[in-house]
Amino acid sequence: MGIFDDFSVHAPLIIPSIFPISQRTLEEAAKNNVSYTDLLDEILSQEVASKQEKNIALRTSLAKFPYVKTLAPLDFTFRPSIDKKRIKELAEGRSIPNRENVIFLGPPDPDT
Repeated sequence: MGIFDDFSVHAPLIIPSIFPISQRTLEEAAKNNVSYTDLLDEILSQEVASKQEKNIALRTSLAKFPYVKTLAPLDFTFRPSIDKKRIKELAEGRSIPNRENVIFLGPPDPDT
């Protein structure tokens, strides 16, 4: 009997997202002879990623943005002078922990 065979017995001990993730991960680990420490590391890494995704979704919901915009649909061809690589780098947010200012100058609309 494996740790995840009887979920009801272990439910109080298991972090919410671990059970569904672990079934798939356990099958892959069994096929590849993964060590227990590597398996645990993988399961906990997946749990951390799941919690981060849920945290972002919750904070976005609580912020009550009218809609969420990303850089994905941004058309960089309308203004060739914009450095796509620099914009993507700024989107990573490294300026925040470094306490660097970011200033965008110029008209907000390409038609102005």
